[in-house]
Amino acid sequence: MLELAVDQLIPVVLTDFQHPDAWRALVAVLTKDDAAPVEIYEDAACEGTGVDDLVAAMPGDPDKRPACFFIADGMSLTHPEHPLLAVSLDEDDEGRTFRIIPQQIPGVAATLFIAHSDFFGYADAVDDDGIFRRF
Repeated sequence: MLELAVDQLIPVVLTDFQHPDAWRALVAVLTKDDAAPVEIYEDAACEGTGVDDLVAAMPGDPDKRPACFFIADGMSLTHPEHPLLAVSLDEDDEGRTFRIIPQQIPGVAATLFIAHSDFFGYADAVDDDGIFRRF
């Protein structure tokens, strides 16, 4: 069974290893100036892993469990805007998802990290195509 050891940050998990250039560009955006409290997971054991299995791989201890995590999947790496899949780990809406462009992740991750906002508020604010673009 897959287990991810998270370090009090919000994980960004790569599940599609077919687009290394797009992944490197995405990591550069996410880690620019250390603006977001994110932790990058690039483990081949996660290749092709779905939402439910990644939710199950997160720590069970509420003190070590992040509010959410992001998945860099095939759509993230091939879509022109590279929207990652945000996944809630909150017990009220665990497994709920929405897409978010990488430029918005630092702000969203920071507010979720300090519990200043709720995941569902962002999920309810997506555009018609299901992608969150504004903060």
